[in-house]
Amino acid sequence: MKQVLLLLCLLFSLKIFSQQNIVEPDPIETQVHKDNIGRIAFVSFAGPLGSYKEADFLMNSEMNNSSSLYIQTFLHNSLTNYLHILTPSLSADELDKVGNFQFAFYVDDILIYKENLNQGAFGLEKKNKATVFRVPLMTVKNEDSWGRFLWNRFMMKGGDEALGGGDHILKIEIRPYVSNPDEKTGDVIASGQITLRSKVKEIPEQKLLPTPIDKNSGWETDIRSWNIEKIKELKGAILRENLKKITSIVVIRDGKLLLEEYFNGANRKTLHDTRSVTKTITSALTGIAIEEKHLGSVNQFLHEFYDLHQYENFSAQKGEVTLRNFLTMSSGFTPG
Repeated sequence: MKQVLLLLCLLFSLKIFSQQNIVEPDPIETQVHKDNIGRIAFVSFAGPLGSYKEADFLMNSEMNNSSSLYIQTFLHNSLTNYLHILTPSLSADELDKVGNFQFAFYVDDILIYKENLNQGAFGLEKKNKATVFRVPLMTVKNEDSWGRFLWNRFMMKGGDEALGGGDHILKIEIRPYVSNPDEKTGDVIASGQITLRSKVKEIPEQKLLPTPIDKNSGWETDIRSWNIEKIKELKGAILRENLKKITSIVVIRDGKLLLEEYFNGANRKTLHDTRSVTKTITSALTGIAIEEKHLGSVNQFLHEFYDLHQYENFSAQKGEVTLRNFLTMSSGFTPG
């Protein structure tokens, strides 16, 4: 009997040891944090982390282009220590590379979307120390945050449809996960819910019809190819904001202009920040140039096209960069 008790004590000690903190987390100091450990609270503004009061936490909110929604999460421990429980053999640096938060989104108690957050999304220092964090989901400021991109993916993967029209209960759960290489997921470490209200916009029938193409557009047109019902369905989704922030749709087939529509204050002369769209166009044009024999291949070197000695910051290494390197953003240097 004594041996059994000693064995049980040893096993219990090993379990406790394995779950000891591997890093020192931020202390839990504010009363709001102490009262809300394990809670995801929803707030409408980005205040300092220690400034929120219970009265700031939303029970319901409108969903529209003029409203913002953030989650304020209160944890008992830092993420790295939660990951350590799942895989005690790894160091903090190793855990940073294989684990992060898993988010699960429910609408009216139905799981709509689940995602393992990319390992680099939260940052090593925050993983090691943060016991409270805030990220935007919807924001009029268009803040650059992994929270907004996570929310957009949820909306594209079924959230937009599930939250459409009327009142719906959104619940979010957060768990730690490790993929090393098999995936391990821990228990829920924070959760919260809010009632979101969205109004269905009534769009006049006339606004859903295709816009007549300007006769002086410079294009030959082909309105006989119009599928009126499909166009009405598309315009309705944009005007009701089911498809958000779309400024223009132009359809060209066989050299003829089929459809030209503008939204959200845009017109034919509106300039757009195309960002990475240019990469796709550049790749397509390069393929056409190779097919038409203007270029030999994507393995041609930069020095075949330019006398690099004429430019500032000359480096022989730059001359060995290929077109493929540029197309795959692996040139190893930035312009300048």
